[in-house]
Amino acid sequence: MRHNTPIIPFLLYSLLSLAVLSLSGCDSQPSRPVTDTSAPAADVHAKELYQAGDYYAAAEEYLALAKSDPANEFKYQLAAADAMIKNEEIDRAQQLIDFLPPEKLSNVQGVLVTIYKAQILLARDDPQAAYALLDISLPSEASRTVLAKFHETRATILQQEKEYFSAARERFLLNSYLDDAQEISENYQNLWQNLSRLSAAELDTYRAGDTGIPGSWLELAIINKTMLQNTVNLEASLATWQQRYPDHPALVDIIPQIIESSIQLAEQPSQVALLLPFTERYNDASIAIREGFMAAWYDSRDEKPIIRIYNTDTDNVVARYAQAITEGADFVVGPLEKPAISKLIEQSDITVTTLVLNQYDGEYDIANISSPSPLPAVIQFGLSPEDEARQVAERAWFDGRARAISITTGDERSRRINDAFASHWQQLGGTLLEHVSIGHDVKELSGPVKGALNIDQSEQRSKTLRSRLQRSLKTETRRRQDVDLIFMAVPPAIARQLVPQLRYYGTQNISLYSISNIYTGNINTREDSDINGVLFVDMPWMIDPENEYSPLNRMIERYRKPAQAAYKRLYAFGIDAYRLIPKLAELSLQPTQQYEGKTGYIKIDEQGRVQRRLIWAQFLDGKPELVDTSTTDFN
Repeated sequence: MRHNTPIIPFLLYSLLSLAVLSLSGCDSQPSRPVTDTSAPAADVHAKELYQAGDYYAAAEEYLALAKSDPANEFKYQLAAADAMIKNEEIDRAQQLIDFLPPEKLSNVQGVLVTIYKAQILLARDDPQAAYALLDISLPSEASRTVLAKFHETRATILQQEKEYFSAARERFLLNSYLDDAQEISENYQNLWQNLSRLSAAELDTYRAGDTGIPGSWLELAIINKTMLQNTVNLEASLATWQQRYPDHPALVDIIPQIIESSIQLAEQPSQVALLLPFTERYNDASIAIREGFMAAWYDSRDEKPIIRIYNTDTDNVVARYAQAITEGADFVVGPLEKPAISKLIEQSDITVTTLVLNQYDGEYDIANISSPSPLPAVIQFGLSPEDEARQVAERAWFDGRARAISITTGDERSRRINDAFASHWQQLGGTLLEHVSIGHDVKELSGPVKGALNIDQSEQRSKTLRSRLQRSLKTETRRRQDVDLIFMAVPPAIARQLVPQLRYYGTQNISLYSISNIYTGNINTREDSDINGVLFVDMPWMIDPENEYSPLNRMIERYRKPAQAAYKRLYAFGIDAYRLIPKLAELSLQPTQQYEGKTGYIKIDEQGRVQRRLIWAQFLDGKPELVDTSTTDFN
């Protein structure tokens, strides 16, 4: 790895001298009473087994103790249930707990039963029921150990539910009931991890109120969120914070971690692995992405990393990823195929930051992957047509439209596009009057168009009236009047036939919107004059005239093969994939920041997903002409 900026680690060195500070010195921490740590000799061995992590043996030992010591039978059975849960013997623990007679348990034992039932529900993927179970009052005689179990269980549930601030608050409460130095340190780490998942704006909001967590922790988290990528400002802010809180427990472990993270962020990858599928189905697409990626590499004036390219598909993705890491990659771009991404995430260890070139649709919570750097372990960057459909819905609503018809082709991809548009449109408050699915045969469009506009019903009424009167009548076919927007997601060949038919049936005052697939990327005034008036969303690389004459575009056009003309958007995808690498720290840590890329205006959300805002054009005289860019704002 190389450094872009010099790092002055004086603060890190000064912090090492603080290792002698007591962890119990945190401001606002309640004092801990001295507890009697002695235990009956009979259960010492069971406790040792439990502490050593041999939960199965500990459970067996506790069950034996329950049989041999009837006076403490319930105590040992509860201890056995605890060990079984730790050992993931959930059904066995459930049976043991169900066997306990509630009327014979003490108040504290009843609380333990509730805690263990909640842990069992959590293990069975029902965190909401688990949390509801713990909405109880604790008896005054509850021991520190029981209180620790209670707060730790609640913290674990809240973290799984991504209620990070509430989880951090439970961790702070938990610390009051811990005595072991290692447990205290681990609990502070968990508290910090939860605070670190909150945005700077969220932290600032919590800091302004009485939230149950000292302001010192929230201030430190805000410093971490806002200054991590600026080492000089970070060190100055940490030094000031340290002066204000000289006995804070974060000084021992957490602040050195913050400084180390800042150092890592200042480093840029020295070797990047590009994983693409150069197979028959994806070969042309992969070539376009590769050429865009390498064009951006050649165009860069910064120090360049080594680029290694690996032919990677779903079958070999785990092996190729491991090979890339073994050969020195400290950053990975790819894979491209969704099944390959799922396999990589679910079956491989992500050991370096990985920018996958599609969206992950699996059930694995990638936010919980242990990241090798302050950045998310997996960052998702894709050209999603569903995202385009949602942006069309927003633009149409912004334009004052309210009642829509959706027209798409009948394939699975079009179904997803329509679902994305319909869902977002209705969330905004719009009404979807009808969805029409058409085939790819341009000669068979009349029927669906008539059906969408209720022309067929108007014609049928005229026919019925003539039949009843038994004479010729002059009638006027009328379309439906309740629609003010037609959303289309069809390829250019179909759009060039569809739009004239829509206009023929009197839709001149109905706005037509489309996603980017309506435009080939090549100006064709003769054929595209048939889709004049259609508003569509696309990436700047395709419709912003400034890109047409840029040196980067000229470089790509010079070497591009004619067969690659249909993949212009993927060249831009490759360009942005490379150019995002040095900007990931700023974009990931500052969710309000955005980057003006070739594929759109880019930001990265809290889950590591790249969000794109595209720009708008309208076909006029057979050419796309830019319209206002007011809706490129993410807000």
